Amino acid sequence: MFVGGWAFSITRLTGDQWAYSLILGFISIPVGFVLQAVPTVVVEKPMAWMGRLWDKIRRR
Repeated sequence: MFVGGWAFSITRLTGDQWAYSLILGFISIPVGFVLQAVPTVVVEKPMAWMGRLWDKIRRR
């Protein structure tokens, strides 16, 4: 994105930053497929436990 650089405080990316962006973008696709394949039931108990733990931490 090169238009509106001053208005939106946009700076150009270096080659390394572009590479990191592309690699992370491509990694997110298979991660998304894996997350969609995991049944909700498998995630419910650990998430409920984490929620209770978070509530205890916040109440201190």
